[in-house]
Amino acid sequence: MGPEEAIVMLFLVSGGVIATLGLLLARAKGRIHEMERALGVSAQPAFRRAREAESRGEVRIDQLEHQVDQIASQMERLAESQDFLSRIMSDKLDRLADQRMDTPH
Repeated sequence: MGPEEAIVMLFLVSGGVIATLGLLLARAKGRIHEMERALGVSAQPAFRRAREAESRGEVRIDQLEHQVDQIASQMERLAESQDFLSRIMSDKLDRLADQRMDTPH
């Protein structure tokens, strides 16, 4: 057996293996469809599943946006209260400094 005959034999064997696997795959898919029909289960098309996943993603994004807005408003309130307390403390410190200077010694 020469190298050319070995290559031809290799192609024939690999072609047979590929054809056999293809037939087995087709038969398995056919049985899956039969079982789905018998059970009354319809396989969802891939585009429908993708659309549902996208809508769930949009809902999650909307929820995240709402939560970020709430956090931003709370941070704004916190900053305002911090400014208010700073003003009050500086006013009190100014009054304390003025009182000490007004007393004669």
